[in-house]
Amino acid sequence: MGELYFVKDGNHRVSVARRQGQAYIDAQVIELHVTVPPEPGDTLKDLIIKGEYADFLRATRLNELMPEHHKILFTIPGRYDRLAEHIRTRKYYLDLKYSRDVPMDEATCSWYVRLYGRVVEQIRTHDMLRRFPGRTEADLYLWIMDHRYFLTQRYGFDVGSEVAALDFSKHFAPPIYKRLSQRMKIMINGR
Repeated sequence: MGELYFVKDGNHRVSVARRQGQAYIDAQVIELHVTVPPEPGDTLKDLIIKGEYADFLRATRLNELMPEHHKILFTIPGRYDRLAEHIRTRKYYLDLKYSRDVPMDEATCSWYVRLYGRVVEQIRTHDMLRRFPGRTEADLYLWIMDHRYFLTQRYGFDVGSEVAALDFSKHFAPPIYKRLSQRMKIMINGR
């Protein structure tokens, strides 16, 4: 995949060849073309997340519908299903609003522009990633949207994404000493 090579079968043969200083080994090479290519240093968790992202892009066609979209990367596996649920929910509300069956492509674009894009812009405007070291905009998007739902239930009206973002950051950002510790770990580990 890309410039990375993985051994599907014959790990023992490869390790013996390496130990003996063997420069070449006979192998059948299968080149995979992937939507989200791996990078040197990716861990197994990173590859799982990138595989989930590729599945998400294939299912939503977001990379075709909006080729200039911001990358949507998580730090935890299993999150893209939640994004797909947000898109289905967006479609449900658009169906009601327009009294018609809104195509999934239209709902995907609407979700990205009106929900995801807005929250990401608020994260950037308020420099929120600085308060959550090691996390991504996608991580914060899901947390903020969950927090928005919680605040809406608490107050009885939709507080909006910006109020939810600011309130989430205020109440859930790690204390400064933990942030500094997390940043140091990231600098030392390169991640």
